[in-house]
Amino acid sequence: MDALNLPSTLFPEVHEATQALGTLNAGVAKTLGLPACIPVFGPVGDSQAAFLGSMAGERAGAAPAGGAFVNIGTGAQVAARSDRFLYAPPLETRPLPGKGYLLVGAQPSGGAAYAALERFFQMVLVQFAGAAGAPPVGALYDRMNVLAASVPSGADGLLCRPLFWGTRAAPEVRASWIGLSSLNFTPAHLTRALLEGMVELLREDLDRIVQATGTPLRCGVGCGNGLRKNPLLRAILAEKLGFPIAVPLCAEEAAVGAATLAAVGTAKGSRS
Repeated sequence: MDALNLPSTLFPEVHEATQALGTLNAGVAKTLGLPACIPVFGPVGDSQAAFLGSMAGERAGAAPAGGAFVNIGTGAQVAARSDRFLYAPPLETRPLPGKGYLLVGAQPSGGAAYAALERFFQMVLVQFAGAAGAPPVGALYDRMNVLAASVPSGADGLLCRPLFWGTRAAPEVRASWIGLSSLNFTPAHLTRALLEGMVELLREDLDRIVQATGTPLRCGVGCGNGLRKNPLLRAILAEKLGFPIAVPLCAEEAAVGAATLAAVGTAKGSRS
């Protein structure tokens, strides 16, 4: 700010996420049917909130030592906590509320990549059986999982890099299937290879995290509907990463994390 000669009055004040900024606006409170005395806290990033909600510890920002965080929704992220700031591109270093940092590997190709393959199968059905014979969009996932489960690990040599939208560092990169043969050119193999390719991208980012932190990862917590609704993907993830993946009981991990921070802030306020 000083180097660019920007006055501080242009910017909001910086507060801890557990510090109350005020109370709920009276008009908003009336619309929602809530009391206006409810405290409002500073915002928190969605990945940090999901991390805190998934990996609950004794205090906000705590996480099991050697624990990895995996989130697969539309995109996919892996992360681990670090006590110190680390600069390790293409990983991102994000602040954690309270203390520490979150080292994050983010991939655009998560559940959206699986959806792209499902749409392809839908188009094949429409082209060959007619629109009347095609099931609704999203109806093929269970069958795709069954087919993929029938294929051994490694998809009989078929490898997939599901980079339909590139990466954050190289958005021009595109997806590929490598090692096609008459044996593995089947819907089952294409599906299995794509799921394994999704996991491989995350494993590469986890390797970068381990290299940057110098701390081995021995367990993991997974969230996001792409992971929560796909038992096969969870099994592939645990197999390829080499440690078990637990799924939180709560289905909205980010909301739980944000509420936890507010609860910690409320407790602090009551003590003061």
